[in-house]
Parts: sequence; structure tokens; C-alpha cells
Amino acid sequence: MLFRSVHIVARFSKSTSTSVPRIFYSPSLLRCGSSFRASLISRCCSSVCVRSDIDVARDSVVKIFSFSREPNVVQPWQTTEKEYSSSGFAISGRRILTNSHVAGDHPYVQVRKHGSSTKYKAEVKAHGYGCDLAILGIDSEEFWEDMNPLELGDIPFIGETVYALGYPRGGDSISVTKGIVTRVEPQTYSHSSIGILTIQTDAAINDGNNGGPVVMDNKVAGVVYENRSSCDDYIIPTPIIKHFLTAVEETGQYIGLCSLDISYQSMENDYIRKHFKMSTEMTGVLINEINLLSSAQGILKKDDVILAIPIANDETIPFRKKERINFEHLVTLKKSGETVLLKVLRKGKEQEFNIIVRHEQPLVPDRHLPSYYILAGFVFVPLSKPYINSSIICECSSNRKAKKAGEQIVIISQVLLNDITTGYRDFKDLQVKNVNGVEVLNLRHLIELIEMCCEEDLRLDLENGRVISLNYKSAKEATSWILEHHGIPSAMSKDLKIESSQLELNPKHSFTPLLLVSEASICILGFCNSSSTQVPRFLSSPLLLLRSSSVRNNLLPRFHASISRCCSSVCVDSRRESTHTENSAIDSALDSVVKIFCFSSESDVAEPWKNSWVGLATGSGFAIFGRRILTNAHVVEDHSYLQVKKHGSPTKYRAIVEAVGDECDLAILAVDNEEFWEDLNPLELGDIPSIGETIFALGYPRGGDTISVTKGITSRVELTNYCQSSTKLLTIQIDATVKHGNSGGPVIMGNKVVGVAFQGLPRCENIEYIIPTPVIKHFLSVVEKNGYYIGFDLPDISCQAMENSQIHDVILAIDGVPIGNDEKFVFRGNERVNFNHLVSMKKPGETGLFKVLRDGREHEFKISLNSVQQRLVPVRKFDTNCYVFAGFIFVPLSKPNIENSSGAICDCTLKRRPQKPVHEIIIISQVLWDVINVGYSNLKNLQVKKVNGEEVESMNHLRRLIKKCRTEDLRFDLEKGKVIVLNYKSARKETSLILERHRIPSAMS
Repeated sequence: MLFRSVHIVARFSKSTSTSVPRIFYSPSLLRCGSSFRASLISRCCSSVCVRSDIDVARDSVVKIFSFSREPNVVQPWQTTEKEYSSSGFAISGRRILTNSHVAGDHPYVQVRKHGSSTKYKAEVKAHGYGCDLAILGIDSEEFWEDMNPLELGDIPFIGETVYALGYPRGGDSISVTKGIVTRVEPQTYSHSSIGILTIQTDAAINDGNNGGPVVMDNKVAGVVYENRSSCDDYIIPTPIIKHFLTAVEETGQYIGLCSLDISYQSMENDYIRKHFKMSTEMTGVLINEINLLSSAQGILKKDDVILAIPIANDETIPFRKKERINFEHLVTLKKSGETVLLKVLRKGKEQEFNIIVRHEQPLVPDRHLPSYYILAGFVFVPLSKPYINSSIICECSSNRKAKKAGEQIVIISQVLLNDITTGYRDFKDLQVKNVNGVEVLNLRHLIELIEMCCEEDLRLDLENGRVISLNYKSAKEATSWILEHHGIPSAMSKDLKIESSQLELNPKHSFTPLLLVSEASICILGFCNSSSTQVPRFLSSPLLLLRSSSVRNNLLPRFHASISRCCSSVCVDSRRESTHTENSAIDSALDSVVKIFCFSSESDVAEPWKNSWVGLATGSGFAIFGRRILTNAHVVEDHSYLQVKKHGSPTKYRAIVEAVGDECDLAILAVDNEEFWEDLNPLELGDIPSIGETIFALGYPRGGDTISVTKGITSRVELTNYCQSSTKLLTIQIDATVKHGNSGGPVIMGNKVVGVAFQGLPRCENIEYIIPTPVIKHFLSVVEKNGYYIGFDLPDISCQAMENSQIHDVILAIDGVPIGNDEKFVFRGNERVNFNHLVSMKKPGETGLFKVLRDGREHEFKISLNSVQQRLVPVRKFDTNCYVFAGFIFVPLSKPNIENSSGAICDCTLKRRPQKPVHEIIIISQVLWDVINVGYSNLKNLQVKKVNGEEVESMNHLRRLIKKCRTEDLRFDLEKGKVIVLNYKSARKETSLILERHRIPSAMS
């Protein structure tokens, strides 16, 4: 028995020695019981084994010295020089493995072996911030002498002992700490926004240990990467390490973790499970959305239930023993391009599909080089995760998807105060959306738009409707002062410095800024069509087309006086029309202009069944063909009673709204009275006036009862965001004074209407905007054809991208692995991880087999997965219209709803465009808690798209759809693919109790 134990010691310690420890020959040991001897021998064997493991691993661990200049995310021209020390270890292929945050962006890195005083220069060969891993290369034969690479092992079980090795700061020798594995689950790495598998240990890990190995049984179990508290230390497990190394070996770089790029929800609600025909033994997750560039487009469908992991109803899967983790872990470990087999339930039938998975590209990167651009004290930077962490910007921004290649979110990181930036200090952290009406793609595009500006004013449109208006020349002059005063070396970072010839706008843009120069004079024409070769008649001499900012900046100061004289001359020439002709045209138009009286009430946003009377408002309008009055939508919309009065008449006539267009801010009124139409001649619509032409604005300003006429010229024609909506449409800027009450009145040139007054530029005098005739004609033609206005035909990218996909499938399995209701699958033994793990590790271009349930039948589809890359909602006064059902408060979307949502309803919601015309967008403004709606409280502020499969067109339509329900279940389809399923009979019963409990007088307004 003793002899046998000696050989066990030798075998477990992997020692070549056959000598027997002296303690084993002790007579006292022989007199002890067998259980005691076995325990003692076991401890001894373990001790010998551990010492051997540590000795082997210790010689493979290196100390890393890195030197970096870390940029200030708010003031990116400033850097802080820092020196770090951390850890790493040798792996196969003469490579050093460490953390990405340790060496990823550092320009100079050195390493030192255990027991050596020599530092060797190292080069970063590859790094991945998503998994926080990096590979270093050392080009020195001396360094690799006697350096044995460590072998990667498996994930240790909970409770197993591990040892962490590394070089903590404050000392120069290696440290070894002992602990156990306390948890294994996906976590969001602090240096990335991706949730991937992580091991938590109680082994003491200090600063400097980052990048060092954690070993168990002479193999690496993970890499140290983060310490969050005194007892929470985290390591990167070997599946993530192997995924990183394989990707680098195959492609030479690490491009990230894969994803199915779908949205889903849990299946914990019994009504939902029954609705989707899931049997009692089935578990899975419901697909809400398939993102635009997902490889699952055209294969998986909305309402598929992924079964094959199996995923539990709470979106988890068994991992090991009784451990459960999110099912997405199944996808994250796939190689980009690999296929994943999904088993789904689609309409009660199980099906399988093969899908190729690729890595995901976030719009907001986890890290970004310090790019910046400064103009007049405004510091522009691309949004990144480090910036979000250092600011008040909502974390949800980091989850947005890119719509175009190269897209960035450009924000103002700081406002350096000076005379130019006075009043704009609070605009910090806001996104820059447009420059002079052109949407900003990225930071480089913003620079091009600003540097190529040929107008006197530079307008920046920001999020939340904020506007910055600058004098271009003054802004450029202030920039030089700002740079000198703040000690900033350059107005832009080195990566953005480009030659002037590169500042050419993309030829695909509809308009290109032109500066036309003649021999005798210069005239800034603003925006001319880039494809047009026509030259204005007054410019008969040769022309010089200036598109280079350097040439323009040299010539502009020289010819500034000439520009002023030329522009002044053009304005004078345009005003040489006959005074008699002007007066005649005005007199003719005056009799066609009417004053509009609007009586309205205002409602509480949170409790729309409560009203408060506010009184009377006035506006203007004018007669057009077909016995109709044209005015602004914001003048008449949401008003309970309307009257109109003709020029020179004391009589008010009842009017009704015939059609409204929130998007273009136009409305048509009908007056059913023959007396009103006597001697009322309709005005004729003309064309868009040229810049500098004289126009007259007619209307009834507030505070008086007589019509007013103001004179001005056309200052600019451009695309502008209408204040009544978030749609950017053609507008005409004029300098004629337009006051409150003039809204809806005509602007004429000659004897024809060239536009409708509708808004002014905030805080700017005599900068007014009118709706041009092309927009008016579009509105009228749509109303004549359809009987109502359905909006402008702008493409809904999401809808177009989903035309080839089926949106009613349930995913049952991926690559034969069943998916549970909790979005997880069996990973190992009884361990469960998120099913995305099955997809994320696929190679680019590979297919995956998806098994889905469609119409109660199972199907299998092979899907080629690709990487991830990539509105008619009226904005109006709050609508008193509301409907209460089962505790859900349904209201039409309104601007007060948006403002009251605390950011839950964002601009992207307003810009979504339906697949077919709708009259109203209905949202859930509030969820009054009740047993029947348990689990749905987080669906507040979401749009209701369908009721029992039929698209919701308006509030009245929603009520009709609910009332006519003849099925046991009532289903609501919301935005983001979310679903509500209620028992119809129970919901109607609970509605009455909810109304009584909350003292609501009626279920509907």
C-alpha cells in the first residue's frame, strides 16, 4: 500500500525522481489509519504538483513596460505621458500574449523575462479591444532562449483552485496568488461594449497583474484583465483566447466577435407562449427584429422562436451543473464566416437553418484615435465609448447601428468661450447633424462642408433642434485667436489634415458651392447645380470656378469689396420694377387673404383625459382654386373650432379642416358658405423666385385686425428642417418681416404666389422662411389624388432591406443545437450560454443551418451570414385623443410626448417611415400597473404597429381593431419587434377596474 502511494506521488508530480519522501517510512505513519494516510498523501501530492506547475509557468511570464501618450477625450490636442507596467506570458509561435489595453495603442513597448535584468523591445503584432487581448513579437534570439510557451487549457469549474501570476506594481518580482473560480458568465468588458464569457475569481489580483496568466494543472485557464472591487477579479477564459488567436493566424488581424445581429425578447409570459404555439416542453426566445445587414435576412423571420439551445424563458441556457448564462454566448465564440445551425419554431412548426455569422461593427467605437477639428471655439470630435464614459451622453448612443459606410457621430466636445460662441455654451455634447443643410457623414465630411462654405453665414443643425449660426469670416478669424490663446498647435488633428484639392465635394452631391469670378466683378451665386454648365447672362466674360478652399481664401479678401458692390448692384437692379405694377399686384392679392380664428384646448401629457382651456389663436390663409383656403398645418391643427374672415369684412364664417400635412406644414380649409366665396378670387401658384428678386409677404399679424404687407428679397433657397416636423424640405429664405399671425399667409411676386410664410430663424431678425410652390403643389396633388396627405416619398431603408425576409418564423435550433426559451443552449454538461455563441465564431461567407417553425411546420434553411454595418411621424401639438385598454394608455405621437419621454423617444423614432401611408402614429404613453400587464411595463413610449396582424392607421382605427377582436388572444405588434399578447376577455374586464381605480372618466376621449 505504501509502495503504491509513492508511485502516485511520482506520477502526479511528473517528476523523474523515484525517491520516496522520508515521511512515508515513519513508523507513526504506518500506525495511522488508512483514511488519514490517504488524506496526507493527497495533500502532499497536490503540493508537489502545484509547485511544479508554478515553477514551469513562472519562467514563461514576462513584465511589460509600455510608454504612451493618452489623449484627453474632451481636449484631444492635449496628451498625458504615462508609463505603465503590466504582465504577459509566452505562447506558441514565439509570441507574448497580454491585454490589449496594456499595449494596444502604446508607441513603445519593452518586455523583461523572469529573473533577467535585460529589457527587450517588443512590437504589437495584433490586438483586439473587443476581447482585450494583444500579441507582442520580440525579434531577439537571446530573449527566446529557455522560454517555454504555456499551453491553453479548458474553463475551470466553479470551486476549482487557480493561481494568478504577474508583476504587480510597486515591486520588481513576480507574484503568485491563489484562489478559486467563483462564477462563469458573460460580462461586458470595461474596455469594450461587448458581453462575452468571463471567469470571476477570488484570487488577489493587483494593478500590474493585467495580462498575466491564470493557471490550473500546468495549463492556462485564462488571462487576467480586470479588477472591479476588492473581491471581484476577472479573467478572460481560454475559448475567447483561442478565438482571438485563430482569427489572427488566419487573417493577420482581429476583426471582432460575431453576432446574428437580431433583437429578441423572453418568452416568460404564458399568453405569448400559447400564442406562438409552443408546447409545454418547448423553450426559446422570440425574434423581434432582424437588423438590416444581418446574414439572417431572408432566412429567419420576425416571430420565429429560437429553440435549439435550449433557451429558457428568461433568456438563459444551462452552462454547467446548475449554472445558467445568457444564450448569446453560443454565438460570440463563432469565427467570422462560420455557419451556425439554428432550430426555430415558426408558426408551430420546427425548422432548421444554417446561417453564416460575421463580426459586428458598432457606430460608436470602443476606442478611437484623438481626431478633432476646431472652428471658432467649437471642438468637434467623433463620438466614442471613452467619451461617453466621461460625459453625460446617454449610454444608448453606443448601441446605435451605422446606416452608411464610414459613418460617425460627430459631437461638440467643448465650447471654448469667446465673442463668437456667446450663447452656445450649453451645446456641449450635442451631435452635429447638418452643416448648411447638408447631413454630416463623419468628421472629415464636416471639415469639407465648413471649409468649402461660400456663404456669409454658416449654420450648424444639432440634435434636439439646436442651431448654431455663425458669420463664416468672423468664425475663421476667431479660430486663429482661439488656437493662440489656448496654446493649441493646430485647428485639426494630423489624421484629418488634407490638401486643399481634396476638399472637393463628392460629385454625387446634388449641389456644389461655386464662386464665379468675372473680369470686372465677382458674384457669389450660392449653390449651383454641379451638372449645369449655364452661365448667368450678366457674366459674359470668362469665368473662374473656385472649388479649392486655398484659392478661395486667397481671393475672397482681395475681392470682398467687389463682391459687396456686385451683390448690391444685383439687388438694386432687381428692385427697378414699376411701382405701379407692384401696387396693382398687391391690391389684387389682398382680397384673397383671410384671417383665421382658432379656438383650442390643451391637455396634460401624462393624463390626456384631463383638459384645460387656453383660448383663441389667430393666423392667416388665402384662397386657391377649388374653393379652398390654404394655410399652415400648425395654424389650424388640433383646434376644436375654426372661423375665417375676409379682407374688409366683419363676418366670420365657420371652416373645417379638409386635409393636413404635418410634414410640409400645410393645411386646406373648406368653407361651406356661398356668401363667403362671392368676389373671392383664388391666387395662382408661380415658380421659385431667383435669389435677390423682390417679394411681398401678406398676412394678419397678431395684435391688430388689418392686413399687413412687408417687402423684401429672396435671400436663399435651400433644404431646411421644418419646425413643425423633423423632415428636411425645400425652403425659401427671405428678409421681409414676418410676425406672429402672418403664418399661413401668401408671399407673392408679381401677381402669383411663390410661397407660404411658416417659420423664422430663432433669435435672428428678418430671417424668415417660406414654403415654396413645389412643396405646395406636391401637397395639393397628393390630397386631390388620395383625399388626404400621406407625405413625401422618402425611402425607409429598414423596410427595403427586409423585403426578402420572412418575419413570422420561430428559430428552433442552430447547427442542430436546441435553443431554450431563455435564449440559451446547453454549452457543456448542464451549463447554458446564450445562443449567439453559435453564430459569432463563424467565418465570413460561411453558411449556417437554421431550423425554424413556420406556420406550424418545421423547415431547415441554410443562411449565409454577413457582418453588421448599418419615418411618417407628424410632429404636432399634443392630441387630446387617448384610449385606455388593459392599463395601456394609447395616444397619437406628439412633440410633448417626445419631450416628456426623458429621451425614450428619440429623433430616430421620428425619422422612421412606414411601408405604406398612415394617418397617425400611435404609441403607448403609459402603462397603468395591473396583473394582466405584468411584464410589459418596459414597453412604454413604443409605437403600436399592428393589432392582430392588421396595421394601425390611426387612433380610431386602433379602437376598431380592438373592438372587433373575435379571437381568444389579442396581439399588439410594437416597434423594435416587441409583442404584447393579452387574453381579450380578461383584458376587457380588467379595463373597467383600472378606470375605476385610477378615476379615469372614460376609456376613450
